[in-house]
Amino acid sequence: MPKHVYRGRKRHTGWYIAIIAVFVLPLIAIGVYSLVDKDPTGSESERRDFESPPPLTAESWLSGEWAAAFDKYYADTFPRRESLLEVNRELNRFYYFTPSGVNKGNGDEVILFVPGIDHENDTGEGATPPPSDLTEEPSAPTMLASPSPSTSALPSAEPSEEPTPTPTPELPDLADNELDVRTSSGIIIAGGRAMELCASSEASTEKYVDAVNLYAETFPDSRVINIVVPNAGGFYAPEEYRTGAYDQQAAIATMQSKLSDSVVAVNGYDALRPHIDEYIYFRSDHHWTQLGAYYAYRAVMDAIGETPYELDEFEQGEVSGDFLGTLYNWSASYPQSSVIAENPDKVYFWRPVRDFTTRIYSDLTMNEATAWNGYAISSTVQGIANKYMAFMSGDQPLIHVSTDVGNGKSVLVLKESYGNAFCPYLINHYEKVYIVDPRKYNGDGLPSGDLVSFIAEHPIDDIIIIDNPFPMNTSSYIRQLNDLIS
Repeated sequence: MPKHVYRGRKRHTGWYIAIIAVFVLPLIAIGVYSLVDKDPTGSESERRDFESPPPLTAESWLSGEWAAAFDKYYADTFPRRESLLEVNRELNRFYYFTPSGVNKGNGDEVILFVPGIDHENDTGEGATPPPSDLTEEPSAPTMLASPSPSTSALPSAEPSEEPTPTPTPELPDLADNELDVRTSSGIIIAGGRAMELCASSEASTEKYVDAVNLYAETFPDSRVINIVVPNAGGFYAPEEYRTGAYDQQAAIATMQSKLSDSVVAVNGYDALRPHIDEYIYFRSDHHWTQLGAYYAYRAVMDAIGETPYELDEFEQGEVSGDFLGTLYNWSASYPQSSVIAENPDKVYFWRPVRDFTTRIYSDLTMNEATAWNGYAISSTVQGIANKYMAFMSGDQPLIHVSTDVGNGKSVLVLKESYGNAFCPYLINHYEKVYIVDPRKYNGDGLPSGDLVSFIAEHPIDDIIIIDNPFPMNTSSYIRQLNDLIS
């Protein structure tokens, strides 16, 4: 071999060794370290717990379920992940641009668009971007007023013997707001509240209507009830972002006008609108409070001829500690989010008045169950950041509740996470309550679900389909709703 060829190969070998030393060996070291270090159980900054992979079995391996779950778990528990996230948030501040016109008056009246929350665990798709056709800055948008009672009146952590109405934690005064709106995508912060925008389209609405109508057609022996409730943006966003495609009142009314006469349509917007001065939505999270869910429950009961319980008939309590939810997490690296952190949410709950037992199932076969009798308020939520998990312990494939109501009636609830705060009220009216999350079935790595066979085995009197506006406009969720009966 010629010497110059040998010397060339030797030089290349040196480069290979250098590349391995600089890039490959650290990756191997990190991989080994990740196997022996103590994995965290959740993320404080992201306000969520981590889910462990399911048991490794031949079935879970061949289906890909275990590999997909382990991949997500490894990403969640990557060494020093929390520190890396914090570095990323700090870097955001270098390219953050403060819009003109914010921090007016007392400094609390701000508005900002930031990247939208991922609704993978709620609706299957990301948040809808804000309007792109705004060619000029809106001036002095009309805001819906929020009350500002003293926080000293908040109830204690222990439920009182005589429950009193839950006060709204103090909010900045929204009077005479003059806010400068700049676009990015997804979330706005206004008047101490973070909110999402959701645009509706005629095509999506038609698909959702078809899905709901198909349930009424498929199960003629069951009464099908549909309620779509707005999110906070439908009430508290600046007026410019509650019109046109972003008019949730019009979108819900239009959708319901197209439902079959065999569907009991309950207007969630009308049910909540008289109570906008109450604490019906979290300010830092994309969910409603259980007080908001109570007014939806009343509307449903009225629509089907049942007498709802009064709020003071329930045992009331509070989850200990402050709550900063998903929307705060997504906006935490921006200065405007400080107004949310200074006014954290509280999580209040109202326990069912009837006795009950609860089982959680991994699929519709109901072969394996986990007993859990907390239901309306889980004791395990006290130590985690996502306190909305207090309601039904989060999203589950199937929850079966047996009660002492003794009327022989049964209800099946099809819901996304908004339904979690709503379902506890139904315990007071049905002997059997089945709660199904369509997002937990008929997808990659998910169990198959067949409600036709399920209802043939477990007769259902009422089927309640409850959603917020995002599922009504999300093709993947509508597909999952359809797949359960097709």
